[in-house]
Amino acid sequence: MASASQMKQPQDGYLTHLRKGPFDPQNLVKIRWLALFGQLTACFFIYFGLGFDFPFITSLGVIFTSALVNLAIDQRNRHVKKVLPIEISLALSFDVLQLTALIYLTGGLLNPFFILLLAPLIVSAAVLELKATISLLLLVILSATFLSVYHMPLPWAGAEFVVPQLFLFGILAALIISSIFIAFYTWYLADNRRQLALLLSRAQLRLADEKEGLALGHLATAAAHKLGSPLNTIYLISHELMDELSEDDSLFEDLQLLNHEVERCRIILSELDKDANQTGDDLAFALPARQIIQSLIHAKIIDMDKQVTIIIDDSDETDEPIMNSLPELKYALETILDNADGFARQQITITVSWNKADLIITIQDDGAGFTRAILNRFGQPFNSTRKGQSGHKGLGLYLSMSLIETLGGQMNVKNTQDGGGYVAITLPRPYIEDRRGL
Repeated sequence: MASASQMKQPQDGYLTHLRKGPFDPQNLVKIRWLALFGQLTACFFIYFGLGFDFPFITSLGVIFTSALVNLAIDQRNRHVKKVLPIEISLALSFDVLQLTALIYLTGGLLNPFFILLLAPLIVSAAVLELKATISLLLLVILSATFLSVYHMPLPWAGAEFVVPQLFLFGILAALIISSIFIAFYTWYLADNRRQLALLLSRAQLRLADEKEGLALGHLATAAAHKLGSPLNTIYLISHELMDELSEDDSLFEDLQLLNHEVERCRIILSELDKDANQTGDDLAFALPARQIIQSLIHAKIIDMDKQVTIIIDDSDETDEPIMNSLPELKYALETILDNADGFARQQITITVSWNKADLIITIQDDGAGFTRAILNRFGQPFNSTRKGQSGHKGLGLYLSMSLIETLGGQMNVKNTQDGGGYVAITLPRPYIEDRRGL
């Protein structure tokens, strides 16, 4: 079995890869082929369809050069396991330069298609780090500034198309401002999405680890119980045989060794059974809901600063739900309790109740309660008054609600009449009771 450090390495590597954002570089190749086809079509239409005069052959040379580069990139991507971000950045930089060359030959910033300079920038902001996007942004600004001063005449019928210099400066300013805004706005949204995916993946990995530990606990407990009976039988029969043999008998020493080994096996199984029952807070068997929930939050309550009171409301005449330990519920409850511990003054109250349809868990604190902004945006990520403080990202309630929904339940928050925060989790009984066999 792999050690803990060995198991952690691939997970960390996966999370690092996810943080940077998984991206198929072949998509850039396909997009570039589409762009080159559009450029080629535009050149033929303008030159032959509209009859406008511009450096047609030179423009075709620029497009042909880009096609050769795209072929080379395509072949390289097919024969490497991983494309480095610097390679994607260089490819996007080449796209900017290629567009700059074409726009230079066809009127500079007077050409309406100069707006295509933003396309590589948007791709970079969506898939690359901020440093690479800033570098590409500077290249776009330099290219646009160059095109505002140096360019071939705009293909036009009759007299040369001339605009005031102030208007041309306005186009340049608009392009620069648009580039900066679009680049940083796109990067910000993409980075938030990557952070959210990272934290969700961490939660999923933690749940997977806990489920694996629970499964191992089940196997260990089953093995201990199933092997205990035959070992006891072997132990009793071997002792009876020893009583019938004298110490001088050749089989006596073999039976003595057999008894010794059987005793070792019994000790090992007892330790295995003990370790299985102490694996985390997970319970190996289905139990009443109150016992499961107390087990799930026991370790968390010990580490909390505020006083925690657990109330079991069994006033409903319906039988108490019988359920297994649910890692999703454990993670959600720990997150909510951690949030309550940070805002409560002295007391946190957990109430467990049930009815014919649902299991209901409420967590109430005596703090200042949720702000109106938090309540209005409940269920959305990055929603917290402590965002940016001590590593808080505003994802606690979002993750908890997502996990509760995977159990078929609902989570609602509000403020009590006394002003404290109140979180209610409702889990449908048929769903959590059906999971006992999982």
